Amino acid sequence: MIPEERTFRKWALTAFAGAGFALAAGIMFAVVISHARDLFYGAPFIALFAYGFWLLGWHSAVRLDRERLIVDNLLVRHVIPWGELSEIGVGNGLFFRLRDGRQIGSIMYGGSVIG
Repeated sequence: MIPEERTFRKWALTAFAGAGFALAAGIMFAVVISHARDLFYGAPFIALFAYGFWLLGWHSAVRLDRERLIVDNLLVRHVIPWGELSEIGVGNGLFFRLRDGRQIGSIMYGGSVIG
């Protein structure tokens, strides 16, 4: 049986984001153990740091199914029906050119390790 949707992520970027997420969790754990009163001030920053790594490493992806291509870049999702896609290319990273001339890049498959 063929799966309905395939998801592609760069393993190195996902591992990098996982390490950042683990670092944020470790810092939060250390703060809780040592200085619980400082938790109130540090928690929002650590949470945003961890959320950013989650967006970068797990949410960002290129997804394919029978009807469309989905490019998730941090907070933006691009849904491209196959009929609107004119070109898939590799310049300074992976990009998708639409029939109307717009070009959509992928953070997950950008030109460098962090996109």
